[in-house]
Amino acid sequence: MTVAATTLGSVGFALCTVMTFPPKLIASLFVYQDWLPFLADKPLRGWRDLVAGQLHTGEVRTAEVFAGRMGADPRAFAALVESPNEMRRRVFSRLPRERLDRYRADGLALCLQLIEAYWEVTL
Repeated sequence: MTVAATTLGSVGFALCTVMTFPPKLIASLFVYQDWLPFLADKPLRGWRDLVAGQLHTGEVRTAEVFAGRMGADPRAFAALVESPNEMRRRVFSRLPRERLDRYRADGLALCLQLIEAYWEVTL
């Protein structure tokens, strides 16, 4: 598995992480049945298709997803993230960049540990 952080624009604010997985792992994402006892498979299929499709093609839809959750225009959201001045004014004035970087690094490390542990017993 290869993991590399990517950035959007000159801000260097990483909104996505690009991961390259073995083909067998990607193929297994398309096989499911009763994944979770508390959630039907249909909503999981939508999530799975979104994630697996991005892993397969390398097309990252992070800005589109975040904008959709906020009811914002994806292009406007991407423009905000790509603008160092706007990010400083609208985001980093409220949340120190160092704190956000630490949160992201901790979250990414935990996610990778969980994924590796899961696939260690599954593959």
